[in-house]
Amino acid sequence: ALEIADQVSAEDVRKTRFAGTPASVADQFQPYIDAGITHVLIADYCGLVSTGSYSEAESSTAVADLVTEIRKRNPDRI
Repeated sequence: ALEIADQVSAEDVRKTRFAGTPASVADQFQPYIDAGITHVLIADYCGLVSTGSYSEAESSTAVADLVTEIRKRNPDRI
């Protein structure tokens, strides 16, 4: 697994995952919202990695804060 992971560039990872504070992740999402995205899966993988439980990743306060931020910025869309 580590050999495969070593073949993935940091740029490829950045293209598929958003990271940062809820506000900075909302900034990263905004172009997709502006383009018309209708569905997205949001999870805090720190909870998943530390506990092994996907429900922890979904129920994170960071996820709730991100959703609140996105809704605040897009009240007529979401």
